[in-house]
Amino acid sequence: VMIGRWYYEVRLLSSEPAYIGYACEAIDTACGECSNSWSFCGNRGCKYHSGERSIYPTSCTDTQVPKWKGRDVVGVMLDLYSRTLEYTLNGKSLGIAYSKLPSVFYFPTITVGNCSVEVNCGETVFAHTPPPGFLPLHGGTPCQPGIPVHRLLSFVDSCESLLGSKALPGFFKGLEVPEDPPKGTRDGTDITELQAIDGKPRIDHLTVVKSSSPCTVRGSCRVSSSGKWYYEVTLASDGLMQIGWINAPYSPEPSRSRNIGD
Repeated sequence: VMIGRWYYEVRLLSSEPAYIGYACEAIDTACGECSNSWSFCGNRGCKYHSGERSIYPTSCTDTQVPKWKGRDVVGVMLDLYSRTLEYTLNGKSLGIAYSKLPSVFYFPTITVGNCSVEVNCGETVFAHTPPPGFLPLHGGTPCQPGIPVHRLLSFVDSCESLLGSKALPGFFKGLEVPEDPPKGTRDGTDITELQAIDGKPRIDHLTVVKSSSPCTVRGSCRVSSSGKWYYEVTLASDGLMQIGWINAPYSPEPSRSRNIGD
């Protein structure tokens, strides 16, 4: 990106060091260790640029710096109007880390060692609402979750009709609404994650990487026996896969070629 205000989140799966920030070109060292990158490592309570580190937040002393831990969420806010880079920890601002950034293209950049992280650029709902004016890096969607334009326009037409200034849109006429529409319930994590229930699949956020042996994953939420539910799977290869639904007692047996649907 080169202009605008941009936001992404990183959920830490452990308390080990990770260097989170931006770089303005390809780098061959850790983010923050060269003049073309800027980063924050909450495990050490420091920010890094040009190989130099300093306490962050800058208002804290070395003993006052909040240290991150597993499951914490770091928000990264790049403002290319004011040329600043700012971070949040679990939704709370840590203040501006860098200012007077150069007018170049920026790439979100993270360096990890023994630390595992989940990166969300807006593909799913953020754990914390971005500040006003900041857009998700994923497609520049202006709100999370997004509202399709056709639904927004339909809502405006309906409001105008109720106010008596406009006739009800044609596609509403003759619409039959069941007296007692079916209802369903969902429980589990707010943001659905993938969990392995058989084999040793490599799971990267919401991506399952191909495995040499059969494996099965499921979502971290469950739904009731009523209602209508939907999910999508993007196929990244032509390999064999079985996609569907399971109930609670399901137990795969890949050694006997019994997987989903068998």
